[in-house]
Amino acid sequence: MLDERHADPNYHIYLLRVWRENADAEWRTMLQETRSGERRAFTDIEALLCHIRQLHGQLACDDLNRSDL
Repeated sequence: MLDERHADPNYHIYLLRVWRENADAEWRTMLQETRSGERRAFTDIEALLCHIRQLHGQLACDDLNRSDL
């Protein structure tokens, strides 16, 4: 069943990483699409959520906070 969903364009799997360099640093996020391996890093949660909405056609956002890896 997982193989069938992996090929389904209506089913998406992402790996989300959240970290900070030290206790005083701001949180950082990275989203990786598991099919393509494409990774995107974001400077804040709002930019991450905006990108997810954009991917699924829900919102056009200014993605100046995004940095491609």
